[in-house]
Amino acid sequence: MATISFTIPDAQLTRVVNALCVTYGYQDTMGYTGTPPDLVPVPNPETKGQFAKRMIAEHIKNCVKQVEGGAATLQAQQTTNSASDALGIV
Repeated sequence: MATISFTIPDAQLTRVVNALCVTYGYQDTMGYTGTPPDLVPVPNPETKGQFAKRMIAEHIKNCVKQVEGGAATLQAQQTTNSASDALGIV
């Protein structure tokens, strides 16, 4: 399996991870347990770093889906147009 890697300076890593978390909607908590007034926040078990890495992977997958889906749609349209033209209706 191939690996794609990026080098981010240590001094900039927090900035990059935080930007990805804001962009993709990371939440520090995942709701609450208990009953009012004793609600206790449930911490997100996924760290910001794990979330950022997962969002990068999802972004790459979505790019592939968009490009390949677009190509498949274009091919289907061309096939349908050719089949329709062959109907011989004048």
